[in-house]
Amino acid sequence: MAISVLSLVDADGNTYTFPADFYLTSDSWGVTSNMKNIPFAHGGRDLGDGFIEARTFLVEGALRADTEALLETKVRAWRKAVLAGGKLYVSGDVVTRYITIRGAVVDSRYIGSYKLEKTANVSFLCEYPFWEDNTLSSGGGVVTDGDDVVVDNSASDTFVLPVITIEADQSVDIPSFLLRSLSDGGSIFEYQDPNFKQGDTVIIDSKAGTVKRNGNSTIEYVTQCRFPRLQNMVAHTIRYEGANATLTVEFREVYL
Repeated sequence: MAISVLSLVDADGNTYTFPADFYLTSDSWGVTSNMKNIPFAHGGRDLGDGFIEARTFLVEGALRADTEALLETKVRAWRKAVLAGGKLYVSGDVVTRYITIRGAVVDSRYIGSYKLEKTANVSFLCEYPFWEDNTLSSGGGVVTDGDDVVVDNSASDTFVLPVITIEADQSVDIPSFLLRSLSDGGSIFEYQDPNFKQGDTVIIDSKAGTVKRNGNSTIEYVTQCRFPRLQNMVAHTIRYEGANATLTVEFREVYL
């Protein structure tokens, strides 16, 4: 049976592969709760929103070498990698996926042969508590006023926050447009920008909470703001209202 190996890819694309005896020891999660007792009655009410909280991952293992110099090199490389954080992968996973980690808290000490073995345990913070598919999914195309864009997010364990790109590439300006999430209670995202001209591109990043035209923030032109999200269903539908454009929805399937 193959050994699962952990690897960490930082923001600059550098990959650190943990030695084979490193492993995940904690993969727990929980929902937000806020229990309040009912006055003058038995029991209580949970006033929490029920969303998944940020969580921590614990990676445990040991670093070993035949000489002190080699161990020093291994320890420094390990420390540099966990300090940088990034995307944590598990080799041989059923789905190639990663979880973004940061905020390393290290517990390390020498063991066995002094200065030739050292435990190297680290706890990471996961602000976004889901594993994300390494493959980017997408949908969309050229749209006219009233067209529906349908994407399949049924493989996810919950809703995802997509990146939606609107390109004014159909020989018309787009002074305003509206996205109506029919599969998410009809929530509305409306954008009114007289400077959205032919050849421009507006990118709505629901996860980051940003709106940019040609790379510059234009969130001040958002007049109704419920950032779109994609429910985990086969046919999540978003209706576009505005001048002709190319609309692209990009997202990663997520897993607990």
